[in-house]
Parts: sequence; structure tokens; C-alpha cells
Amino acid sequence: MLLTGIVILAVRNYSTLLGVPPGDNAAWALPASYGMVAVIGLGWGLILKMRRPLVYTAIGLGPAAVTARLSASAEDTGR
Repeated sequence: MLLTGIVILAVRNYSTLLGVPPGDNAAWALPASYGMVAVIGLGWGLILKMRRPLVYTAIGLGPAAVTARLSASAEDTGR
């Protein structure tokens, strides 16, 4: 909750943080670019989930990702 409030305040007052007048291109370009990158990342995640589900399920496993892939492959072949 607190982090969300800090982000909202930072974005609303970004022109003050940069020292530029409100409405300046620099005041909205950087925060908008974060939103654009987030949308691209979510889209990529959906593409992975639909087209390569094994890769998607291995996300976040760290070193266990290789083991998880080998286990899944072995189950698919019946070994």
C-alpha cells in the first residue's frame, strides 16, 4: 500500500522532481515509458503461456528450471 502511494505521488509530481514546468514532454514521457514496458511484458507473458507452456511454467524456478524441464520431458515420453 505504501509503495503504491509513493509511486502515485512521484508520478503526479514528476515535473517538480525533474525541475520542468507541468505538462512538459519530459514530465510524462518517462512514466509513460514504464507503463508501455509493463504492457509489453504482460503481452510477452501471455504469448509464452499460450505457445510455450513449459517455458512459462519454468519462469521463477531459478536453478530448478532445468530440472523441471527434464522432468516434464521424461513424463511426456513415459520414462
